[in-house]
Amino acid sequence: MKISPDQISVVIQGPVMGGPEIPRQQRYTVRAVESVRRVLPGAQIILSTWQGSDTSDLDIDKLVTSADPGPYVLKNPGYPDYVNNVNRQITSTLAGLRAATRSFAIKLRSDCELLHDGLLNHWEEFPHRSANLKVFSSRIVCGELFTRDPRIISYLFHPADIFQFGRREDLMLFWDVPLAPAGETLHWRDKLQTKILGGTEGLEVRYVPEQYVWISALRKAGHEYELGQCCEIPRSLIAASELSILNNFRIVDERSLGMVFPSGFLRHGVWKTYSRQEWQKLYELYCVRSDKEGIEARVELVSKWASIRHRRWMLDRIFFGLDRLMFGNEAYLG
Repeated sequence: MKISPDQISVVIQGPVMGGPEIPRQQRYTVRAVESVRRVLPGAQIILSTWQGSDTSDLDIDKLVTSADPGPYVLKNPGYPDYVNNVNRQITSTLAGLRAATRSFAIKLRSDCELLHDGLLNHWEEFPHRSANLKVFSSRIVCGELFTRDPRIISYLFHPADIFQFGRREDLMLFWDVPLAPAGETLHWRDKLQTKILGGTEGLEVRYVPEQYVWISALRKAGHEYELGQCCEIPRSLIAASELSILNNFRIVDERSLGMVFPSGFLRHGVWKTYSRQEWQKLYELYCVRSDKEGIEARVELVSKWASIRHRRWMLDRIFFGLDRLMFGNEAYLG
């Protein structure tokens, strides 16, 4: 079944990026709105942003404003400050979804654009799902970037949240979670007895935003999982993390979706993610065949690489350097 644009509410969430006084090329939110009008004619466009924002020249159907909950800023001696905007994402996305009136919804950041409607081609193209960890009524389509592959980087339960497309009710299940407490971000390092290396160097928080939202949504659905630190890879949770993502998200590369990012996004390591091809292989393993021996071999592989990273944490710094060498600051996919 292919969805038509008039069945979709597009929630553009986040701050209004660029005011009337700056060059049009840098007015990212104007470009985001115009791209949706052009690519998905008939779609409902909802801008969910902060109170006091200048939205006077934005061609939107609904405006939703919320009080800005602000970020958590974690000071990391020897590293850049870690700015965590998870509560901003939850607040603006959920407010926009609550205002949506169509059966399907797209969550789009206010600094991203659409180039074409390829995203519509990937709705329910892979029908098989496991009976276990089946949270949504249908899979949510998301991009590769930030859907972290624990074989490559030490993050579990980490689906992408930059762009999402699915049934409105399913996106509501994902985003209707409590705001993240400061104790698991700003003050979590005080509770750590052993620092775990292998994820983002110097990051001593319990969950990064993607993990917090997904683990909270899983908990709401009756699936209880916890990590002691964001880059912890307990062998006992690897299969559950992978099945939760494979069974509830369809991962597609951003070119095929029609996504355009602002400059700099690819520095975050697109090669550290589940690729579209890898998702399809693991989909066969977990959701079609439910191959216990194959899954155990995959768990062993992920666990082994996590152990290597934890012992040789400098690998992440080398790989980060390769990211910069390969992609620099340019991340446009259009």
